[in-house]
Amino acid sequence: MAQAARELFDRGVMRNLGQEGRDDDVAVLASGQMPKGEAFAALERCSKVLLDIPDALRRACSTFGVDDDSFVAKCSRATAPSRLMIARYPPNGGRYVAHLDNDPNDPSHAEGVPGLRACDRTFTCIAYLNPTWDTSHEGHFRAYLGPTINDDFIDIAPVLGRIVVFDSMRILHEVRPSYADRLAMTVWT
Repeated sequence: MAQAARELFDRGVMRNLGQEGRDDDVAVLASGQMPKGEAFAALERCSKVLLDIPDALRRACSTFGVDDDSFVAKCSRATAPSRLMIARYPPNGGRYVAHLDNDPNDPSHAEGVPGLRACDRTFTCIAYLNPTWDTSHEGHFRAYLGPTINDDFIDIAPVLGRIVVFDSMRILHEVRPSYADRLAMTVWT
């Protein structure tokens, strides 16, 4: 997966969006049209796992008898997206400042194509593609346990095979400075 993501970067498919506080290069791809060929087969398998998360959340709610009505309602509305994003953070301290993926206070919150706008995001699902991640690389995903960066937080290392799923409107998060190529695939339900 890492090799395939790097290949996308090397081919110039990934671009920096030029957003202040965000250092990654990204490629946004149609979920059903991953690049073809042996080199990209692992990315396609990873995308299928991420695209199944809405169904997995619904199954989990019924299996475990979740009784939080707002969470169950969010799960019932969650659908697999039509696009996914592959990101590469550079090894020179690349980071992404604290943000919400669905922030109603963001002026561009409702801009864009329906289904791809920030306001359409319910859950953020990120799969990490880093097979040789080590603590010296830093680059953790940091999730704040309250609404500000002054609150407690948890750090999650972006190791290969790890997937994080969180509420796009409620979890303030950031990518801490990274000192190795940091690769991830993201979908928003």
